[in-house]
Amino acid sequence: MILGIDPGLSKVGWAAVREDGGLVLSGVFKALEAKSFFEVWTKPFDKWEENLSCWTLEKIENLTDASALSIALGNGTGSAEIAALCRRVGLRFELTDERMTTLEARLLYWKVHKPLWWQRFLPVSVRIPPRSLDDFAAWVIARRFILACSI
Repeated sequence: MILGIDPGLSKVGWAAVREDGGLVLSGVFKALEAKSFFEVWTKPFDKWEENLSCWTLEKIENLTDASALSIALGNGTGSAEIAALCRRVGLRFELTDERMTTLEARLLYWKVHKPLWWQRFLPVSVRIPPRSLDDFAAWVIARRFILACSI
């Protein structure tokens, strides 16, 4: 399981991703709630999904494998604070490039949430998702981490 993290100053996107890059769960939490969020990942696996429910926006499937948790932390704004917090709670992480993740996140969003019939006539760059895409940016970060590990 890969946990992608898109850090920010006010909110942080997260995505639990399978080794093949498929999304399992994702969501967003306030930066002030970061300690509570990361403490969930130090608890027994069978409690993760329940404890993450308050921050979950997307649930594609149930968490099924917790044999190894790798954290891919975006290296942009807010990453130093999140890195320090991960160290304090005993979680290991790898910094991952997060340049242009918002643009990739928009493409992923429209793949998961098919646009309405009339929106399909608009270029993807003009379609505006109805919510924040921080969790999809975290998904992009996790996928980049997987790609980097496979090279």
